[in-house]
Amino acid sequence: MAGIFGFFDYTKPGKGVEKGEPEKKGIARFGQLYFRKFWKYLQLNVLYFITCIPALLLYWFMFVSYFAPMFESLITTQQVTAEQVYMSVNILAIASAIIIVLLFGGSPCAAGFHYILRNYVREEHSWLWSDFWRRTGKNLKQAFAMFVIDLVVVNLLLFGIRFYHQMAASASPMHLLYVFLLALIVFVFVIYAVMHQYIWTMIVTFELKLKQIVKNAFLLTVMAFPRNILFIIVSALFAVGVYLLYFYLSPLIGAIVTFFLLMSIYGLTMQMFSYPVIRKFMLDPLEETEEEYHVDDVPESPTEQKQEEEVKWNRIEEPDESVLTSRNDVASLFNKRLEEDDVKTSDEKDAKDE
Repeated sequence: MAGIFGFFDYTKPGKGVEKGEPEKKGIARFGQLYFRKFWKYLQLNVLYFITCIPALLLYWFMFVSYFAPMFESLITTQQVTAEQVYMSVNILAIASAIIIVLLFGGSPCAAGFHYILRNYVREEHSWLWSDFWRRTGKNLKQAFAMFVIDLVVVNLLLFGIRFYHQMAASASPMHLLYVFLLALIVFVFVIYAVMHQYIWTMIVTFELKLKQIVKNAFLLTVMAFPRNILFIIVSALFAVGVYLLYFYLSPLIGAIVTFFLLMSIYGLTMQMFSYPVIRKFMLDPLEETEEEYHVDDVPESPTEQKQEEEVKWNRIEEPDESVLTSRNDVASLFNKRLEEDDVKTSDEKDAKDE
């Protein structure tokens, strides 16, 4: 018997899309995608949460170190007991750690996690267990590097926020400058968080260097600014929901929701926001130039023909790195257009001189 009473059977494909069924949009499509494969999302959530436990502990420790000095002053005023303060600090740190993991990713296994979610958004089937570990292994180097970078960045951001918050609260003549710097750090934090929806999708879709992926993520954050504003609002609602869940319901209920549901729900939300943007600015331009790019590349053997057929931009699995590196960089698309404009301007100038 595969699985446990059929609930954890990773070899059983999920229900597909009915033939001729119109594609829904927005919340309706989210509900369609989520509830069609509800048990798959639940299993994926559990699997990913387990891999995120070390990161959750690290972030918890960072936030305890950050919040504890801020709350210790309450003990001296005798408004609350030390036990109440330490309990509040721990709950706040746990909720904050979960939010950071949701926004940035909680382990190198985020690659496998987002690969499966991206396939679900593209209405493609994935073998949950095998694809999760296969894509994690394939993208382990970049995913681990991104995870380490996130740890460093979050630590620096927390240090900066605490420092400038203390300075802004003082009666220093530089008060307004510190307020400005605090706002700037928060702004950088938000932009960096928005970039991650594109970073993880590109890691599992393209064979690009991490530097190119980060650069493209920033460009897409700017280019799809109105859509990203909506994503920021949705992410803020998730963050508020996590704090309410842990403080006003109970940490136990919050832990259960996080363990079974929260990560897959937010991960699917990220993919629904990010993949259409990547499709528009990176995949569609490649599809339009695919015929031109391969016009002189006539396969000389069945092996070459097979390799060419594998590079289908609507279903990239094992893409050619040299092709994607040169053609799939958002910045290179802009540079190409600028070069074409420069050549056109130069030709027009020469014609006028003649």
